[in-house]
Amino acid sequence: MATGINVKDMRHVGSMEVLKRLRERQSGGYHVDPRLLQEVQAPGDLFLFTLQDEDSFLSLIWQAINPTRLLTPSEQPRTLRDVAGRMIENSWTFERLASSLGLPDSPVSNSDEQAFF
Repeated sequence: MATGINVKDMRHVGSMEVLKRLRERQSGGYHVDPRLLQEVQAPGDLFLFTLQDEDSFLSLIWQAINPTRLLTPSEQPRTLRDVAGRMIENSWTFERLASSLGLPDSPVSNSDEQAFF
């Protein structure tokens, strides 16, 4: 099975570079999960790469944790494509889901810069 990741395009990045970008996101009002910050600071190598196509992006697996259980039901597929399908099928929006949970609104960015997640 081919993936949309070209290993030649992977770039090794330092944890300080990633932390700087994540802190910038936080300063801009975006939520950065503390677990991500913890993992970035843990020993090991970090790499940056670009997914080459829509299918590769939509094949990423959504984390299965209790706060996301509505979108990632037990024993069900959890790709972004599956989650998006559930959202469309149920007429859910991120804004509606967040307001139901009492979370603050997230600012929207039209930036083309790469995201770390």
